[in-house]
This record gives sequence, structure tokens and C-alpha cells, in this order.
Amino acid sequence: PPSPASPPLPAPDPHTPDHDRTHDHHCTPGHDRAPDHHCMPGHDCGRDHLHTPEDRRAPDHLHTLGRHPAVRTALFNEPGPEVTPVELRRFTATYLDLLDDAKVIVLSGSLPRGVPADFYATLTRHARDRDVPVIVDADGDPLRLAPAGRPSILKPNAEELARALASLPTPDLPAPGLSAPGLSAPGLPAAFHDHPSSSDRPSPEAYRAAGSSGLDGHLAGAEALRRAGAESVVVSMGADGLVAVTPDGSWRARMPYKVPGNPTGAGDALVAGLALGLARNTPWPERLRTAAALGAAAVATPVAGEIHFDVYRTIRTEIGVEPCPS
Repeated sequence: PPSPASPPLPAPDPHTPDHDRTHDHHCTPGHDRAPDHHCMPGHDCGRDHLHTPEDRRAPDHLHTLGRHPAVRTALFNEPGPEVTPVELRRFTATYLDLLDDAKVIVLSGSLPRGVPADFYATLTRHARDRDVPVIVDADGDPLRLAPAGRPSILKPNAEELARALASLPTPDLPAPGLSAPGLSAPGLPAAFHDHPSSSDRPSPEAYRAAGSSGLDGHLAGAEALRRAGAESVVVSMGADGLVAVTPDGSWRARMPYKVPGNPTGAGDALVAGLALGLARNTPWPERLRTAAALGAAAVATPVAGEIHFDVYRTIRTEIGVEPCPS
């Protein structure tokens, strides 16, 4: 059956994140293609697309999730075009120009072929050198290497956190990894060497705890990434909410109930809430409440990239945020 229409957008209120300007800068396959995009009402959305030749695109991949046809979600995943060194330099130059007017930078998603695995760490360093906060939402090696750039927030989900911790070297058992700028030893982020004191490094116990399931494991894993260089780490746990480890303390955001729907794009909506909190310097409990509510509101819509404002407003008042025991 056709998807239900999105509900009409209500008038803005103080807790509706629709008053800030966003700017999107990324590579787009095809010289003549103008990608579709959506903006919240009241938003000023700037776009910069670095076009790459259409014939370098990789084949599509189709995945279906869910056993019942009524709740099945189809995902078309494209690895992206192979980026040449010239294109990468052009992208970086434009990125540096945009930093002058940026309040918050979000670096998210997988990296296309031709882009070094530590590219998010490199972009983060450029932004932090100009006192611009950065959120990194990534997986695999880009997430593992991101702490070296000292991002303001790392935002893995629980599975991404486990993969990152599995490939990070423990202090007493170095592990081989990528040789890339920002690494002072193979596979070891430079942040580990910036603080030679053992009290500033993730302990072997932290890594073992991070490998366990449950809240304690997520908190330990987040702390390990934070000590590796990230200022704060927020771990999304789906219907179980969020945990955050920050310089101001650790918190858990509990969801009051599970919102059914399409989870595709929920993590991006959650990151938008974190970015809004950074831009407005919102206290962490309110920042997490807004981010968790936006993620749930994204699940409630049939199409990724939209949020259900009624769900957002309703569930936001019911999300509990509590400090985690130290």
C-alpha cells in the first residue's frame, strides 16, 4: 500500500529544531545531476557538491530488513565513486573555506574509495584548529582513527562501538593497523602518545569491560574512545536510548517505549540533535533528550530523512535522562 502522507508541520516552538542554517558539502556522482534534498521549514540549507564522473559509480546493493512484507525496509547501498587526489584536494579546499562561517561540523557516513581512512580525523583537526566543534558519526577504521583528531563528539551505535574497540590496541598489547597521517605507531592514534601517563590511557580493564554487553560495557567503551582523544562519546542503543560520556559527567537517556517504523536515518536525526545542542551550548541532559526524541521521530516516518513532529514533541517530554554512577 502507498505510504501515508507526512503530517503537516506545526508552528515552530522553542523545542523545535528548525531555526538554524545548515550547509551540506559532499561528492556527487555525475556532472549534470542535481541531487534532491529536503529542508525543514525556516531552514537555510546551503549545498556544495563536488561532482565526479558518473561512470565511476559502483553497482547498487539491495538489502531487505524484516520478515513481514508490511514492515520490510529496502536499503540501496552504494559504496560511492572512487575519488581522485585532485578531487580530494578540491573538496578539502572548499571545506576549509566553509569553516570560516561554521558553528558545528558533522562528518558522517562511510568514506568512498580513494579517501584515506583517517580523513575524518584530518578534517576534524582543521576544524578544531579554528575552534569549530566537530561530530563524527562513522564506522570501522574511520571511527577507530577519529579520536586522533580530537572531535567534540563521537557518535557510534552499540555495534559500531564494539567493532572500533575490537580493533583498537590495548596499552599492553599493541595491534597492527593502518599507516596513515596522524598515527605515531602502526594502528595507534597519536592521542595515545600525547598523554604518556597511564592514568590518561584506556586501561586493559576498560577494554575488557567494553567488550561486555549492557550499559557497563557501553560506558567503558565510550570512555576508552574518549581517553583516546574524543572530547565526548555518545552511544546510541536503539530503543534502549543513549549513553554519553563527557567531561561534565556521564548520562543515560531512557526511551519510554519503542517507536515502530523505519529505523533508516534515525541515527542521522539523532546527530542533528547533538549538533543543535553544540551550536546552542545546551546542557547535556537536554541535549540528549532532544537527540533521542529526534531519532525516535525519524523512525516514525516511512521515509528516511523526515521526522514526525507530533511524535517528537510527545516523546521528548517522556524521555528520562539520569546521571550514570561514576
